[in-house]
Amino acid sequence: MQTETASTTKSMRTFYIVWFGQLVSTLGSGLTGFAIAVWIFEQTQSATPFILTGFFDHLPYVLLATYAGTLVDRYNRRNIMIIADTVAAIFTIFGLLLLTTGSLEVWHVWVITALASATRAFQEPAWSAAITQVVPKEELTRAAGLGQMSQAIASIATPILAGLLYVFIGLRGVIFVDLATFVFAVATLFVVRFPQVTRTTDPGAEANNAWQQMTFGYRYLRKFPGLFYLIVIFAFVNFFANAGASVIGPLVLTLGDAQDLGIVQMAIGLGLLIGSIGVSVWGGPKTNKLRVILIALCILGLGQILSGSVARIWVIALGFALGVLMIPIAAALSQSIQQTRIPEDVQGRTFAFSGMITRILMPFSFLIAGPMIDRVLEPAMQSTGRLGMGWIGDLLGVGDGRGAGLFLILTGCCLLVTSILAYLNPRIRNLETEVPELSSLDN
Repeated sequence: MQTETASTTKSMRTFYIVWFGQLVSTLGSGLTGFAIAVWIFEQTQSATPFILTGFFDHLPYVLLATYAGTLVDRYNRRNIMIIADTVAAIFTIFGLLLLTTGSLEVWHVWVITALASATRAFQEPAWSAAITQVVPKEELTRAAGLGQMSQAIASIATPILAGLLYVFIGLRGVIFVDLATFVFAVATLFVVRFPQVTRTTDPGAEANNAWQQMTFGYRYLRKFPGLFYLIVIFAFVNFFANAGASVIGPLVLTLGDAQDLGIVQMAIGLGLLIGSIGVSVWGGPKTNKLRVILIALCILGLGQILSGSVARIWVIALGFALGVLMIPIAAALSQSIQQTRIPEDVQGRTFAFSGMITRILMPFSFLIAGPMIDRVLEPAMQSTGRLGMGWIGDLLGVGDGRGAGLFLILTGCCLLVTSILAYLNPRIRNLETEVPELSSLDN
């Protein structure tokens, strides 16, 4: 059960310490992920293993999230984070041993990726719920922005550092660096204490009914339709945004080379960083957060439409940078809305369910995008294709890469429609007034 001392008070200092440790760990994991991707390509010379690696990276999280959320609410969240990071490090060591002995194969990578994803299913909801424990209510949006910033920093730094390290110290050396970051992250957790969880329910009321515990997040959020519908909206946003992002490589490489792809990826990273810094410094609006979220999602859709509209590298980079700049803002404000309206002692289960729902469609976005572009849109957008010979071809141009561009425009339009439908739903539009903030979070 939760055992932190009641004398511990909320403090941004505690958050900063843990946040920095998690940032370092994220960088380490990103280095290994990048190096493993290079290693898989060297071993297989095929794109299919990348898709399967991404699938195995998402599936265990979705399957385990609700069970993990139950444990997060019943036990000490700091200890869960320590255990999850430690177990993830053990799996990494196992992969290192296989590599050292010359036994590592691609299917080993899939298994280790799946096991690491399973540890994230416990670690991420524990940290998301713990933020409300350690951060004063008025600083929650800023803390969420810093969380988005860590992802942005990792997206910028990881390709650069991993590329250099892989050349000089190889995959084995990169994994050693990753292990060092695990140790650092765990060390930061050992030097802090989390405040006591504010109890609003009896933690043992459903302890003997595993099914009720695992479905608690769903049943709780269904009491507040606005919150529930907002989470469903983000599931579709993630689907369309990730489907669009999956075509960046094919689209850019048909127009340029690897250097151009690096420029686009750097622009995306800078967009994420600027957005996360902006929402961290700004702290978000005190009211009408939903309106800002929906406007941000509309701009995300417009960015994808812009990226697909013109076959120019700088336009693709500008469109994606503009779109992803909105992601930290929408994510931070959405997280803040949930954190200030869901009691601390049930946040593990509700956040785990929320994370499962928002991610449940993501693996399919990668599986659908490739066949849709290769088999349908690219042939149709050739000069002799059905769409290429019509007004769409006249507007967007024809040839290689225009099918990917059209796919981006379609997913961007879907994001716009999703945002508009969300605004038209009165339960989502009036969420902030129908579901008031909790006064218990002020302490």
